Amino acid sequence: MCFTFHTKTHLLNNDIKSLSPQQKLIHHIIFKLKSQGYDFKQISNSLNKHNIRTTTGKKFYRTLVWNIYKKRLKRNEFMSQSIVDEYQDFDIEFYRVVES
Repeated sequence: MCFTFHTKTHLLNNDIKSLSPQQKLIHHIIFKLKSQGYDFKQISNSLNKHNIRTTTGKKFYRTLVWNIYKKRLKRNEFMSQSIVDEYQDFDIEFYRVVES
């Protein structure tokens, strides 16, 4: 019996780190404002106006907010992907043993 087994899963990745409470708050604010129709410049201005800083203590700017938003979307997509298991090239070969 010969076959190839393929699996696609995110469960084998040990490098996934959970977000800190500050990061969760920032992500929540960014996504909430984006869903309300704000653009990335308006979101960065709003965060800076409310004295919310990055995890390194710096001000937000448009491209940083965009990067956070896009990376979070990519992470959410990765974490919600389905697990796929499949067999390919599955062949059963029968051999007849002839004793002499």
